[in-house]
Amino acid sequence: MISTKKITIEALPPFRFDLSAVIFADGDKQIRKYENGRFWQVLRVNGKLILAIVESVGTVDEPKLSAELRSDTKMTEDDKKKAAETIKALFSLDFDPTPFYETAKQDKIMAKIMPDALGTEKPNHPNRVRSARGFNR
Repeated sequence: MISTKKITIEALPPFRFDLSAVIFADGDKQIRKYENGRFWQVLRVNGKLILAIVESVGTVDEPKLSAELRSDTKMTEDDKKKAAETIKALFSLDFDPTPFYETAKQDKIMAKIMPDALGTEKPNHPNRVRSARGFNR
């Protein structure tokens, strides 16, 4: 039996889910991919493997993500909470990029390329997220 949960995650603006997901979707397609506006990532949460299917349901200026969590074992509220924390950390959703953008505006080269990259975050690798945040394996 597959256990399924839905969560909603808010992010600090500006955030471009599509650009951030494309950057992070490299690697093993059995573990992560980005396709048709949806980012798929296998997470290890509290010793369980959980497939997170994440998509944007907000805008660049009011970013919000929706995630469907699937596992072949029953998920607890703690599993759901830690999966949300992992997704937030993967996409650096709590990072406020405003100071960087303000500085970039002062540089001639950066000022030209920033409009196309506005809202792009540097996603993190799940192993770094767990070790940095103390998530259980």
